[in-house]
Amino acid sequence: MRSSPSIRRQLCRCFALLAGAAAMAATALVLPNAATPSAAAVPASFSISGAGWGHGVGMSQYGAQEMAKAGNSAGAILGFYYPGTTTANRNLGNIRVQLKQAATVVVRYAGAAGALTPAGGSATSVARGGVITLTVSGQNVVANGAGAAKTARQFGLTWNGAANCSGYVTVDGSSGGASGYCRGSMTATVINGKVNLIVTVGLARDYIYGLQEVPSSWQPAALQAQATAARSYAVKQAYKDSCNCEVYSDTRSQAYAGRSKEVESGGWGARWVSNVNATAPSASSGALLLYNGSPIAANYSAANGGSTESSADIWGNSLPYLVAKADPWSVKPDVPDSIKAWKVTKTQAEMKAIFGLTDVASVTITAKTGGGSAKTITARTAGGATKTISGAETIRSAFGLKSAHFSISSPTAPTTPPTAVNTPFVGIVLTADLTGDSRGDVVALDRDGRLVLYPFVRSGDRDKFESNHLLASGLSGHRVNGASDWNRDGYGDLISIDPQGGLHLRFGQPGRSLAAPFKIGGGWQNWRAIPVADISGDGWPDLLGIDANGILWAWRGCGNAGVCSSRVQLGAGWQNLKCYSAGDVNGDGIGDIFSVDAAGKLWLHPGHGRTNFGPRSQIGAGWNNFYLVSGADANGDRFADLMSRQESSRKLYFYRNSAGSTFASPVQVGAGW
Repeated sequence: MRSSPSIRRQLCRCFALLAGAAAMAATALVLPNAATPSAAAVPASFSISGAGWGHGVGMSQYGAQEMAKAGNSAGAILGFYYPGTTTANRNLGNIRVQLKQAATVVVRYAGAAGALTPAGGSATSVARGGVITLTVSGQNVVANGAGAAKTARQFGLTWNGAANCSGYVTVDGSSGGASGYCRGSMTATVINGKVNLIVTVGLARDYIYGLQEVPSSWQPAALQAQATAARSYAVKQAYKDSCNCEVYSDTRSQAYAGRSKEVESGGWGARWVSNVNATAPSASSGALLLYNGSPIAANYSAANGGSTESSADIWGNSLPYLVAKADPWSVKPDVPDSIKAWKVTKTQAEMKAIFGLTDVASVTITAKTGGGSAKTITARTAGGATKTISGAETIRSAFGLKSAHFSISSPTAPTTPPTAVNTPFVGIVLTADLTGDSRGDVVALDRDGRLVLYPFVRSGDRDKFESNHLLASGLSGHRVNGASDWNRDGYGDLISIDPQGGLHLRFGQPGRSLAAPFKIGGGWQNWRAIPVADISGDGWPDLLGIDANGILWAWRGCGNAGVCSSRVQLGAGWQNLKCYSAGDVNGDGIGDIFSVDAAGKLWLHPGHGRTNFGPRSQIGAGWNNFYLVSGADANGDRFADLMSRQESSRKLYFYRNSAGSTFASPVQVGAGW
């Protein structure tokens, strides 16, 4: 006799449960009628759980590698991360890269002889091993070495073997390190009272050869995608007076390391060069990403935590090829945990400094981007004063985090005591985030019509429910369903059917509350509603319904306006199935649903982006005595999870879906439900 339903380990497509999956850490059991807790004191620290590294706009470098490992070509990778673009070769000139700006710059002709040439003057030979020290005198550069001190507004530095990287020079304290720079030529001028040294190299190949953005051991398709994206990014960079350059040699632009990338030992440098050449037919022609025939700003970052970000959300400029979309590749198991799922602790002193408050009693993410990053975050003092920081990149910088894709936990003193509820609950919903912590939450309807929120939070290494919070009352006889994030404002929403068949939509909003409901339909007395994540592929959650004859219908959702299309029939024969929304189970960005048939078999119906579903697959059995509670990502990894209530015992179980490929063993998270 099982105390919880079984789930088969062999599933269709990319949804598979592995035998022997480790169970989640045990969680505290919380009765729905929990006692009123004491008010939270000002905490000593705050725990931040995040994912991804960088701004999250455009290509994920780790995601590209995972796509390549799965057999995708460079073109497929670029098409996924920059939708609507094409790739074509273009003739390209040179690009100027700032290497250093300092009071003193030292250039060493460590690997070749060369020359030092003042603007308008004659060249002076520099022997191999020669050292040129550049300093400032007014608006002039003073060059010491090669026999005598020379002064000019500008100096050119060249070396033998630059055409084929057979000779090189080094620059003390620069990104090139001991390996130096072997291609192009250098120019020294005075900017802001300092020596400014740049290198001018060909953009098609020479500049890309020196980029140290990804390991050369990665899959060829990932390397080629990186080369094309990097070239496309560079060609869009404007000239900057502050550096006499188009790009910097650090992460303000792209990590340019010069010769060190080309001469990596073990043949890795040659491998990188070979893959760069695969994207550039000649030294003056290379592949660029184009949108409507023009080069794009191909931004990228290490990883994004499971969803790309739109340029509009991060920088305020809306570009059709830099949009928010689900990215399961960035959170695959092989992506390092230090990038995929990192944790940071901030002390009370650090939080006070970040917000400029006398103390910080609680912190709430009050708005999110379309990709799930923190867009505004608000701190509250014990005395009730608040301070808000806005902008994902501003927040990332203020907190010193790898990305703005994070949740933050801190004790929160409830403004009202927990609501006494009349259990067992008549409805339980696992809905998208209602609390601003990037994790799904549980909403339950009791027998007296009270709708209560149980935030599902991370405390230390354990998942647990906080005390309940009253959302609404007077809902006796209603049927409640989770509606994903219907209007894409970062907060989960709810749909309910009243006893007269009215269909109502309630938007979640900051402060753990619901906006007033508005009616979006009628005549649903004998219908079953299934609000689901986007199944049409337009980015908006959609609505399914099963009529009394078992016909499955779909309406396309359109945010604040409710549904925005006439219904479309998807199938028949659904009368004997209990159907449940499940959000995005397999991480492909398209909504999926679960169903349980009369025999207690659990089925997955994968959405495929054409307002329809692929063939169903049985994924479990023994679910006759269980009430399935599905619909959202409860642990913040962007894959929809499962909860279930055993009807005889009223125990609540949680099944964690990890990276769309593994469900952990069930863990009891509540009793008395």
